[in-house]
Amino acid sequence: MLSRNFRRALLAILAFARLAPAQARKPALSSADVDAIARLLMLEDHRDYDSTDLSRILASAHPEVRRRAALSIGRIADKRGYALLRTNPLDADTAVAATEVFAAGQLKDSTTVAWFDSLLSAPRLAPTVRAEAATALGKIKTARARDALARFLASAKESKLTDQAIGEALLSIGRCNTRGDLAPILRFTKSANTEIRWRATWALFRPRDPAAIVTLLGLASDKSPDVRLWAVRALSRPTTDSADKSAEAEKADLAALHDSDRRVRTEAIRAIATYTDSAAVAAMNQAKTSPDWWISRSDKRRVWKECRS
Repeated sequence: MLSRNFRRALLAILAFARLAPAQARKPALSSADVDAIARLLMLEDHRDYDSTDLSRILASAHPEVRRRAALSIGRIADKRGYALLRTNPLDADTAVAATEVFAAGQLKDSTTVAWFDSLLSAPRLAPTVRAEAATALGKIKTARARDALARFLASAKESKLTDQAIGEALLSIGRCNTRGDLAPILRFTKSANTEIRWRATWALFRPRDPAAIVTLLGLASDKSPDVRLWAVRALSRPTTDSADKSAEAEKADLAALHDSDRRVRTEAIRAIATYTDSAAVAAMNQAKTSPDWWISRSDKRRVWKECRS
């Protein structure tokens, strides 16, 4: 039984939400719908997986109630929830369907990779649904998850319908625990879309794979600072030594110290701190006296530890 004050507060919140333009075309929530959402909040609060209530509410006639039921399954994060989400096909309402995929991704279950793979490769699905499938694979992080992401990225073509999924797939493939073929990522480092290009750069940086260093050296002079900062961050000595490119990388880091973007200069300081020759030490001494506090104090402990080594 809901307390009167709790129910009034919940009704006020939901009434306000119904005034938002995005909710204008949706049917109003009934008193029973509000009770169902309140029950979901209680289940989430206690991390209580009640399959009977969740199944009942997930079958609600109201799309917002179904969406919140799917969200609750993800927040409770009990692996039994996957079977509940898969009892029926994805919801016809795209917001509900995307939330169902998000919820399944929150379970981080490696046995779900094949399903996410099938969603990612289904061009007729809504962009938000495919993007959630890509994000879910990045939470699982296994070699199979990486393979699924690589297959998608190897064949995906940029468009308004695929850009969101491509962007999420690039971030997800960078999070995977295993390295692999870089070709599916490399093709997007030449994208005209900055949002995709910086994500591709991040995906190359994240695994610290020496095979990516040559490309990252080129991206260190990209026209977008969002790209440059991740490229420069990758040019630390341990990785560039493995690629036999430390001399070129240090030169790029020194140049980046004068970049027009403050974030890039900061990453250059952090990268140059991993080098110990006289040019690197001089650069760090100069950075220490910078009137920009963000530069002069950036990663100070690491900088001076490297100077003394």
